[in-house]
Amino acid sequence: MRITVDGTSVKDAKANDPRPDKPNRPRLASQGGFSTHVSAAPGDRNICVYALGANGAVGALLGCATVSVKPAKLT
Repeated sequence: MRITVDGTSVKDAKANDPRPDKPNRPRLASQGGFSTHVSAAPGDRNICVYALGANGAVGALLGCATVSVKPAKLT
């Protein structure tokens, strides 16, 4: 999958984490979850996730969300 922040590609990742909410049945993958981190500048950001084909070509849009990124606290 490909992750974008405000329309810019920032990370490609594999979606192969366990999905306990999906039963393990023929033709229904139980390994399609993902967890990852991306960096983004402070402010409201539009984060989108796209499927990638086996050849790396961008496929279907899986979803988008607007998130508020807060400035990092220096300690």
